[in-house]
Amino acid sequence: MSRRTLVYIVIIGIVAAVIYWLNYQHRIRQTSELMTLLASQDHKEGMEAMRKLKAHGVGVQERLTDSLTSQVARVRWRSAVLLGELNDPSVAELLMQRLDDPEPQVQAAAAQAVGQLRVKSAIPRLTTMLSSDREVVVRIAAARTLGLLGAEEAVAPLAAILTEQQIAAKEQPQDNWQLPVAAAHALGSIGTPEATTALIGAVQPDHQPDERVRQAVAYALGDAALQLQHDETQLSNIIQALLMAGKDDQANVRIAAIHSLLLVPAPSSQQQTVAQLIEQARSDPHYWVRQVAQAGPG
Repeated sequence: MSRRTLVYIVIIGIVAAVIYWLNYQHRIRQTSELMTLLASQDHKEGMEAMRKLKAHGVGVQERLTDSLTSQVARVRWRSAVLLGELNDPSVAELLMQRLDDPEPQVQAAAAQAVGQLRVKSAIPRLTTMLSSDREVVVRIAAARTLGLLGAEEAVAPLAAILTEQQIAAKEQPQDNWQLPVAAAHALGSIGTPEATTALIGAVQPDHQPDERVRQAVAYALGDAALQLQHDETQLSNIIQALLMAGKDDQANVRIAAIHSLLLVPAPSSQQQTVAQLIEQARSDPHYWVRQVAQAGPG
């Protein structure tokens, strides 16, 4: 190798090192600026900072874990959300600690994050949050995560939420619906016979006056049916409840029921009844009921 070639190689190496160093410094500065923006009161600005930090990947994880103890609640909840999305189980314990944060929004974000990381050890704490926390946003997040984790031990408190809301809905029909909707979806994800029984009890208008909750229950029954399709007795009970929901006065409930009935083959004894309901739905006065029904066979 000639001396000139060697000099060229050295120069190229130096230039590459300088470029790398400059890029590294730029990344550090950019990360610092984005971390500062996590405290922004401007929601759009804060969300944009989160999007860019997520694109940096695990390189920002240490900064985010430090921010979990920030004095600013916005920084803590945004950091918790990002850590969940980065999907590194090593931060699970730190996120578990945030389940006891004094700010409800941080608790909810931490609950969401431990769900994304599939932290089963969080189930007891989440169940307590679901049952006893005063903040609805915290209880909703706990319900969603318990469903995601398939927490069979949480079926009773989730079912209790549906029962409590049935009473509240008769007194304040415009309120108290988001939590039971989350509970219904969680029960559908858990999909045990006990969870299914709670859902079936909430699909009738006489028992559940809020159509938004009945709609969620109808979708949740479809999720449960997918897990119980080899249990003919349970499946038959689900199909019977969905047939009832398919005749609900509210179109959104009918849409959910038809969608769920199309997910799982009904037992042979109910196939004709299901087919008749779907055929009737193809002539439903509501456009989207017809559209969902037309997506089925036949």
